[in-house]
Amino acid sequence: MAHEISTNSVTGKVEAFYGKNTPAWHGLGTVVQGCLTSDAAIQTAGLDWNVGIWDAYAVGNNGNTMVKAKSHRMTVREDTNEVLGVIGKDYKVIQNLQAFGFVDNLIADGVMQYETAGALRGGKTVWMLATMPDRKFMLNGESSEMHESWVLFVNSHDGKGAARVIPTTVRVVCQNTLNVAMNSGSQGLRIWHNGDLEAKLTEARRVLGIIDQKFDAYKTTATSLSNRICTNGNFEKFVDALMGYDEENRDDDMIAYLRGLRNSKTNQTNSADGTWFGALQAITDYVDHHQAVKSGTKRNVVGEMRLERTVLGAGAALKGRALKLAMSMS
Repeated sequence: MAHEISTNSVTGKVEAFYGKNTPAWHGLGTVVQGCLTSDAAIQTAGLDWNVGIWDAYAVGNNGNTMVKAKSHRMTVREDTNEVLGVIGKDYKVIQNLQAFGFVDNLIADGVMQYETAGALRGGKTVWMLATMPDRKFMLNGESSEMHESWVLFVNSHDGKGAARVIPTTVRVVCQNTLNVAMNSGSQGLRIWHNGDLEAKLTEARRVLGIIDQKFDAYKTTATSLSNRICTNGNFEKFVDALMGYDEENRDDDMIAYLRGLRNSKTNQTNSADGTWFGALQAITDYVDHHQAVKSGTKRNVVGEMRLERTVLGAGAALKGRALKLAMSMS
């Protein structure tokens, strides 16, 4: 089931869930009440399986000759015997249970609560999204401007990428997301599948001890933007600079569309209405909820594509540029 939420080929179970009785912004998974601890999350999402490393063989065209590969092996789901990817000889697996344990230990003095978790493409990619205990704030004291702090862990079992830990903020009123980068230009922390994994995970926990500082910095930035006026003219210049428009290639329809998002009901709070924070939210709203997917995309694939785009791909990069540009132009 390429490009879709995974369904276990043996049990038929859909490998995803989301909590709080409402879909997360990406609309993936099965609804459960509240959030879950790691033990319940891994069971509910159907992620209680391991990945093994098997030898790889090349088979001749006649089907009679088989040669063992010396430099490559394969990752295989041990519950279904499905091949997930071809890997190098030094590749090491971060098991699903190990990943949940890692996220649990990010916050030493609190219990991580998982809002959503699941697998994509038959288990080639696994994600888990956990709320940060007691890490939320109201921007400028407005109850409608509640912001929550999450940590997204994305792990690859196909050998094509590192595991990633991405601190993320969510504006609850419209579930717009904005990654909190560990440093300028990065999308969180990357953990490569080689060497001493335990040492790397331990170091990652140390590095991610600055998550709270990053969220505090985001709060300061959001407060600053919410107190700076952004005129209609400022907003058009902002969109021009963000999208690379000039007089010859300006997309007036796009500018009008983003202006409409800027003036939408969710941006009529004191913090967003007519401010640079509202200008930023127009971009995050567009990426998270309105940006078109490829024509003909199946309905059950849209949520997955939105998840990847908004927190990992081009959409995340666009929102990151928008934040920096809003800060510089304001």
